[in-house]
Amino acid sequence: MRYYSIKKQSNRKKLRDKIGALHLKILKFKRGHRSEFTGKEDVVLGRFHILDVARFPRLEFHEENILLSEWFGVHFDWHHNYYKAQEIEKRIMELRGKDYKEKLMMLDRMQPRMTTLRLQMIYEAFKQAVKEIEAGPKGCSLET
Repeated sequence: MRYYSIKKQSNRKKLRDKIGALHLKILKFKRGHRSEFTGKEDVVLGRFHILDVARFPRLEFHEENILLSEWFGVHFDWHHNYYKAQEIEKRIMELRGKDYKEKLMMLDRMQPRMTTLRLQMIYEAFKQAVKEIEAGPKGCSLET
């Protein structure tokens, strides 16, 4: 019997995953803890990439390409259920406009390549943004 080992993640993939976790925190802070598709709260949210990362890697961390959604109700159906995907696309058009694909494809052409150095820069920027979010507003006082 032959056993296959699990392929180890590359350092680049680990970095992208760390950036993705920070990005999710930032998006939840900016947009709230609610699915942008269904409006449901108290669901496990993830980053829903409108244009897939495999074909458009430059848009992986671009906020215009990302919506907050629950995995099974939306993300799974987008990739695996043709009829529900049509409903999801209608909702994307409501949120981003009817020409959302053209806008995103133009954004993709303007973005620099996702080199490891660029990923490290994005990681540091997102890490700083999360620190600022967690620290709260500066100079605010509860007393008036």
